[in-house]
Amino acid sequence: MKAWLHFHCHAGHGRTTTFAVFYDILSNPDVALEDIVARQYALGGANLFAPAKKDNWKGREMRKRAQQIRRFYAYVQANRKTQYVQTFSQWVKKNAPVEDKCIQ
Repeated sequence: MKAWLHFHCHAGHGRTTTFAVFYDILSNPDVALEDIVARQYALGGANLFAPAKKDNWKGREMRKRAQQIRRFYAYVQANRKTQYVQTFSQWVKKNAPVEDKCIQ
């Protein structure tokens, strides 16, 4: 199936690029995550793996987003052969680090 997907948020950078990266991960599971993020950045998106410059709320959110992208990539790698029988939410509950389980 050939289709166009359009992602857009108010600012048009971080959230839009995040969803484009998620889609790219699902569409190209054999491509390294760093290559996917770099490709979306080269296409005009935000650099989602750039180090946060400040330790304020925005910097913390940027680090959380990068962690969530890495977690989603790990989920796809672990579950693509089973056609994602296990949902992302189920997988996260079983595979989240201890500090994440305390927050949930």
